Amino acid sequence: MDLWSSSIAARPPSSLPPQPQPLYPVTALRIQAFYRNPFWRKAGFWVGSTGLHGKDPRYLQDPRMPPRPQIYRCRQSLDTSTGLAETHGVLFPGTEAALVADPAGGRAIPFRTRVAFLKDSTLMGIQIEGGEDTDICFLPEPVLLEQFVLRGSAKGIHSVGTDIDCRIELTQKIQECRVVEGRIEYLIEPSGQPPYRVRVTAGSSTAMEFLGRPALTGRGSLFCTIEIVPHAGIPAPEEDGLRSSDDFFRAQARRWQGFWARSDVRLPEKESLWRQRYRTAMFYVAQSLGDGPTHPVGLSRPMLPYWYGCFHDTDTYFCRPLLETGHFETAARHLAFRHRTLATAGRAARSAERSGALFPWQADPEGQGEAADIPLASAIIACEAWHQYLFSGSAAARQQATEVVTGVFRYLCDLVDWDKSPLECLPGSHLTFSETIQTEDASEVRLALRAVAAAVWSLCPAGEPLRPMARRILSELDLPLTPEGGYRFGKGAEPDFLRCPSMTLGSFPLHALPADERLRKTFLGELQRVLFQFAWLPHQASVVASQLRQREGAASAAALLRSADVFYKPWHAFDEWENRRAVRAANFVTAAGGFCLAIHAMLLAETEPGVWELFPGIPLDWKDAGFDHLHTRAGWKVSASLRGGKVESVSAEPAHAQASDQFVLRFAGRNQTYTKAAAGQSASGAPSDPKLRGVFGHGSR
Repeated sequence: MDLWSSSIAARPPSSLPPQPQPLYPVTALRIQAFYRNPFWRKAGFWVGSTGLHGKDPRYLQDPRMPPRPQIYRCRQSLDTSTGLAETHGVLFPGTEAALVADPAGGRAIPFRTRVAFLKDSTLMGIQIEGGEDTDICFLPEPVLLEQFVLRGSAKGIHSVGTDIDCRIELTQKIQECRVVEGRIEYLIEPSGQPPYRVRVTAGSSTAMEFLGRPALTGRGSLFCTIEIVPHAGIPAPEEDGLRSSDDFFRAQARRWQGFWARSDVRLPEKESLWRQRYRTAMFYVAQSLGDGPTHPVGLSRPMLPYWYGCFHDTDTYFCRPLLETGHFETAARHLAFRHRTLATAGRAARSAERSGALFPWQADPEGQGEAADIPLASAIIACEAWHQYLFSGSAAARQQATEVVTGVFRYLCDLVDWDKSPLECLPGSHLTFSETIQTEDASEVRLALRAVAAAVWSLCPAGEPLRPMARRILSELDLPLTPEGGYRFGKGAEPDFLRCPSMTLGSFPLHALPADERLRKTFLGELQRVLFQFAWLPHQASVVASQLRQREGAASAAALLRSADVFYKPWHAFDEWENRRAVRAANFVTAAGGFCLAIHAMLLAETEPGVWELFPGIPLDWKDAGFDHLHTRAGWKVSASLRGGKVESVSAEPAHAQASDQFVLRFAGRNQTYTKAAAGQSASGAPSDPKLRGVFGHGSR
């Protein structure tokens, strides 16, 4: 079992006092368990899944014995309600047939492990159980991080393995290892960073040396906690009292139950697969981005085929579902990384002889990366930073977003010919977002400029020098049209522009473009052009279909989302729960976040600028569905319930003081405007004005 952790330290906004904190302590622990029941104790052997260890050569020289013990009758599970992963089985140095023939022969060792990464803390707990008279030896071993460094070509980004120069660098070393008061402690020094410690503690255990390394042993059951220290920015006042397995796992259950209580999505009973998938995908999203010593998923070794060693712009798929379910603090840790590397992005822009900030399409933990002339990647980061403020209303998020957005906007402004009226992009503006194509068409640059200009207009106060530039871009920088009358976002033959700017961030199209027939034709054209060759494309297309109110047929939101089922097979599958991710459900990294986004849009979507519609994408045969506290970029949270095809209840309320002054909901073609002034809250949290509850009555669908 490999356990990966890291800690992201965010550079605070410039107006806040700097706080000393470590940057990117990253560690990997390879942990192994060995067992010795009375049979093997007498024989002088320890038995583990990696082999038999002892002095007596009797079993090692027997040609009838397999090269190492096998695990049989193994069952694994993950309870997403509590975050508890469990494995139980039988460790047996022989064939399964021999185990079945003689299950009481003494050589078989039943075992059970329970693993939990204590949510929003620096602790992991693991409980290992054997038979009542079985010795357990727990052997943790830090793995020095060998990290791929990827460098793309000078003019574009390509898939891993295609024209990418890879090298491996050793980024850590062990300074010391010692046994202190019944715990094992490692001092690890990341390259160029302050050293940090990894502590492995077991309350009732004995320290010993095993296979040349320190280990902890116990009889019958062994509970250990593993802690990364120091870890910045996550208070965990309970941790010191969590030294028993019962206390630890109860605390874990409480924390996850609090997570699930914040927001809820209810799908029809017949959609049992989607109900389960949504739950595991949200768990995956939360574990991959926001918990204690974790990080945006790109850096993680368990995602080896997926840009191993890099932060990638599609990490944004892990922010939006958390924002839409009200987990603002968790999502904000992604922005923290982007904000911390703003200085690096500024140096990259100056290296390209431009102003502002150029975030690379993929980057190492310090924000370094070679991604020449990719404005849209930086636009995605800028708009995600903006939306984290819109959803949360946090003053710190606004300040961080403003710094990121203005930096990216200055970079993009260098692509504009300001002497032209109406505005034009300078000739030779390169752009690429896809891993597989490269184009010099300026449509995506225009779209990136418009999206970031909208963010500047929203964030920057009157008098900010960038506001007139943003206003001019929004009014004069038009997008070219296709022969069908829709907006063109690239060469018409290319299939994959939909996934680049649209649903990942919501930067496109509703509040950056006018809602007219051209916009609808754009949507339809994108739906027709999408090829389902990547895990995120069906999810993107499904969101678009919900915004188009497509509820039936091959282009409906549900039909498009079902086409993503192929991506929930073992492609890119890992033992996720072992690697501080989620479940063995084989969720591709963007498929988890994308699936949640698609489900949210089916239930609540912005179908016109400033108008959010209830159930715009659900199939016609969904008569029962609902959701509690889905959040919008307007800063309002909405709850609604559909029963028997009729709206049973609906409510909307501002989520924070910075929410928009009014909020418009639509159902069955009818609009209802909610205002802050009328949204006084009763003690139960429901709107006190009865007119704001059940506003759509019980009208038929």
